[in-house]
Amino acid sequence: RTRRYFLTKLRIHFKDEKYFMIAAALLYGFRGDIGTENLEAFTNTGTIHVLSVSGMHVAVLFGFLSLLFKRIPWPLKLVWVPFVIIASIIWIYTFVAGLDPPIVRAAIMISFVLCGQHFKRNMSTLNVLLVAAVVILLIDPRTILDIGFQLSFLAVLGILLFLPIFEKLIPWKKPIYKFLRDTLGVSIAAQILTTPLALYYFGQFPTYFLIANLLVDLPSTLAMYIGFAMTINPFAWLNEIFGYLLEHIIIFMLSCLKFIAHLSFSTIKVNSLGLGLLFLSYF
Repeated sequence: RTRRYFLTKLRIHFKDEKYFMIAAALLYGFRGDIGTENLEAFTNTGTIHVLSVSGMHVAVLFGFLSLLFKRIPWPLKLVWVPFVIIASIIWIYTFVAGLDPPIVRAAIMISFVLCGQHFKRNMSTLNVLLVAAVVILLIDPRTILDIGFQLSFLAVLGILLFLPIFEKLIPWKKPIYKFLRDTLGVSIAAQILTTPLALYYFGQFPTYFLIANLLVDLPSTLAMYIGFAMTINPFAWLNEIFGYLLEHIIIFMLSCLKFIAHLSFSTIKVNSLGLGLLFLSYF
């Protein structure tokens, strides 16, 4: 019901239903009728993760809330308030988005990050990732067979293992170069460990995933910030402006992905890997 309320609030500010459906999937994991052509544009460019609520969404929400509460000068006795509010909102969002394994994993990890920041403790992100996996599997052991669970954990593991290598190889300091390096580094690092599993399940590889992710990351993050602002904003006139911006960001994003998807050799299709070759790939 909460998700329906948010989506109804969003819907009135969209002129085209297909762009609203993409916004609904992007913000709240609502799986409506996106359309075969639009869905293929995301699938064939390796950016389908944008349409399933995952770690990126929780990270954007966490960044949005942190930025919001950072501006408030909290008295010493109330320094615990932002910690409690941010953790509560993240878990409410996790429930509203459907409690899929990728978002639960992200919520657990962000909760540990919040605790580490609040209590001023160092922590190992690999340990946090492992704890998140154990907690999810204790609640529902069948989740280990879920494709989203497997791809999500492998992607994060890849980022944790390989992104530091990219940062050492390319020690750029300027914000724009650093953003470019991190975006490309995250895409490559996540792809390294997810490619064998993706070939096993889907039998295809998105050739231009680097370009696609580079073009999608910034607009999708901006779209999420605007979408979250629309959710809490009480002024209809301001939501009209936000809605116009959000719809045109999605139009731009979709146009870029369709262009990339129609390039020659945009997708390499192969016979699905057998289990033996899958395990050999990881070995």
